[in-house]
Parts: sequence; structure tokens; C-alpha cells
Amino acid sequence: MPFRIVLAASLTAAVFAAGCGGSPTSGNSATNMGAMSQVGGNQNSTSASRSAADSAAQSGPPVTNRHPDPNGFVFVPMFHHLGTKKNPMFCTPQQFTYWLAEMDKMGMRPVTAQQYLENKMNLPVGATPVVMTFDDGNPDQLQLDAKGNVTPDCFVGLWEKFAKDHPEFPVRATFFVLPVFFGQPKDQAKKQSILEGLGCEIANHTITHPDLAKLNDLQAEEEIGQAQLRLVNMGIQPPIPLALPYGIRPRNHKLLEGFQYKGQMVKPEGVFMVGAGPAPSPNSPHFDRYKLPRIAASNEPFGLTYWLDLVKKNKVHLYVQGPTKP
Repeated sequence: MPFRIVLAASLTAAVFAAGCGGSPTSGNSATNMGAMSQVGGNQNSTSASRSAADSAAQSGPPVTNRHPDPNGFVFVPMFHHLGTKKNPMFCTPQQFTYWLAEMDKMGMRPVTAQQYLENKMNLPVGATPVVMTFDDGNPDQLQLDAKGNVTPDCFVGLWEKFAKDHPEFPVRATFFVLPVFFGQPKDQAKKQSILEGLGCEIANHTITHPDLAKLNDLQAEEEIGQAQLRLVNMGIQPPIPLALPYGIRPRNHKLLEGFQYKGQMVKPEGVFMVGAGPAPSPNSPHFDRYKLPRIAASNEPFGLTYWLDLVKKNKVHLYVQGPTKP
């Protein structure tokens, strides 16, 4: 689906206001998030390993020599399709793996949207969070073979392969899905279990992916509210993050702050837009949880490659984790 990129000059100026300073100490730091389990393996074991790794997140050496800065910016890349089609919505397997490697070398560590929104990212010292997001629940994001294992040619499969050699950069992402997600509807429950076992989350992207600005209030509430009810029925507990289709808000912006739908309160934990720069730290006075920018995963102007190149030049003011108090 097409998307719009709108660059706010004030945001860009703030991002450039200070260089991140310093550089990663290693692309494969001794501080890691725990080894990945085999695909489709014991989910309880995966969750236990993940919890142990999280609790030990600050026990190793600093990931980078950057000075701590809890007010810097956070990258929220936005992925859609995997493939060779010449379209900014697509990236090749090679490009995706390259981006993973670049972010890893820069000391970025993946967190979910919920962890970012709650400011509970549990990062190693010197690390910078990155919120990996995948929209629409496209089949190429997560596919299973006949034996129920993740195929190596989907986003999750490629990332798992990378994480086996780079356990400090585990598969941890937020998938903003439509009602029928990832194809293979008979395997939907298993796919949900696999993602949750890896530490990922599934979140709201409406029912039919409409331009919410073209709907009246009741129609917009139906799109957001019905999608949330479906997620709740899958065992996903609110508050649930929301990604707006095309990054377009409903005409009544107040709906994003909460409304009643079929006897339940629908109040997104945070609302993510489309394009075209890093998001404010949850500690920043500029943090607006109902209007959070993302970075398109593309080589286009203001896409992910553009922003990673600026990090290399120390021209992005990044969030950097410092020591936490006992």
C-alpha cells in the first residue's frame, strides 16, 4: 500500500542538534541478550532464556563509548514487504540483513513499541534502543513450512539466522497487523505463539487499512475498536499500540486518546505515524505518544539508509542508556 512521507522541519532540526558522540566498542558485544532458541522450539524455554538475558542486560561492559543520554532520539524503522520489486515498500533479503548488521554495529538493541512507550527498555549500558515495526501482517513477514518451522526466506527467518551469530540483536519487534495476518490462516495461533516466545508483540493496524481522515467518528471508532477487540480475543492485553494506515490521523484527533466501543475502553498505548525521522525519547518534553514518527525501511530520501548514514557521521542525537540505579 502506498504511503506518504512528511518531514517536519522542527523535528529534523532537533535530531541534528547534537551529534551522538563516540562509537560502538564492538558489533558483537560481550553484552548480549541471550542465544536464540531453535525456530518452533520450546516456547517456555525461549521465554525463560529471554527473561534471564533481560535481567542481566546491564551486567557486561558498555556496548559503546557514547555518553549516556536518556533524552536522545530513537529509531523506529517501518518494514512492509520482502522482495526484489523496485518499490520503496520492498526491501531485498540482502538489504534487510545489511540493516540489521549496521544497527547492531552502531550499538542499537531492539525493543518493542510497548517497552519504548512505557520507558521500560532494559538496555545494556551504552546501547541505543531501536523499535523494529512491521506493518499489515504481510505473508513474507512470517511463514511456516510443512513441519511448522519458520522458513528462512521471510523477515523473521532472516532475522533469526542473523541473531544466531549476533545474539545481542535478538528477534524483538512489533507487528502491526490486519485481521488476517501472515497468510496461512490455519497457522495463525502458532505464529502468534512463536512471536510472543521470541519477545515480539502483535498490535493494532485497524480492520481494513482505510484513510481514517475520510471516515466519520463512528466509522473510525469501528476500524480501531473492532481491531482491538480481535486482538483482545487472541489474548493480547490492552493497552495496545496503534499504527495509523498511511500515517493519517482521523479528523477527530481526540479519538486516538481513547473512546468507548461495545462496552470497552479503547485507548491506544501509543500511536505511530509514517515517516520520516527518529522519534523522541519517552523522557523528552517533545514526546507525544499520539503522534510518533517512524522511518521507512528504504533507500529513499529520509529512509533508513539515509538516517543510518547520518549516525555514522555523528550527526544524530541518539538515546544512549546509562547505568541504572540499584
